[in-house]
Amino acid sequence: MDLFKYLGKLFEKKPGKRPYKRVVAVFIDNHNVENAELDNGVRYLVKWATLISDIKRRYLGSNAPIWASAYTREHGSEEVVERWKESALKYWANHGYQLHTYRKKDIDSLIVGDLWRSAALAAEANATDLHLVLVSGDGLFADTVKKIREQYQDRLRIKLNVYSWMPSLSWKLKAEARKGGVHDLTSLKNLVAKKTRVSNRRAS
Repeated sequence: MDLFKYLGKLFEKKPGKRPYKRVVAVFIDNHNVENAELDNGVRYLVKWATLISDIKRRYLGSNAPIWASAYTREHGSEEVVERWKESALKYWANHGYQLHTYRKKDIDSLIVGDLWRSAALAAEANATDLHLVLVSGDGLFADTVKKIREQYQDRLRIKLNVYSWMPSLSWKLKAEARKGGVHDLTSLKNLVAKKTRVSNRRAS
């Protein structure tokens, strides 16, 4: 099932149930971690588990439905991509997520197109809120989301939250986030480190 069939089903009104008025779509640009993180499988899977639990806790509640699309650039080796898919699919599926993967050279245009399409579908289904969660490196796609907000301002409340793979969040990235109306910019590295410290304290 592709992203837009899935989102369409979220908005279908079932007997005795109210249709969904909010949808959360996650877009994962994985190009910065293909090679570096897969050498350390444990650390890599901890990242996935931490990201999943944080998205659920902050935006959804534990049982809410979600869609995740993952994009992998062509320069990664076949072996690396397959290992990445195996670990990613396992973790996202076990936590109730739909995950589809794409592997193309021009990932940016693919993500931009999917952002626009998700907004169009949400508006068509009379949703009131569209929550976009982007897991990226240094690309916030803030300009795209700003244009989407302007086009759908009378029909949708749109939020954009970004998890960055960057080791540190530079002032330039933070400034771009503020300018683009990003609601929250989170360092995934810091998030994992915080979770690890908490786990260590509990274990001791």
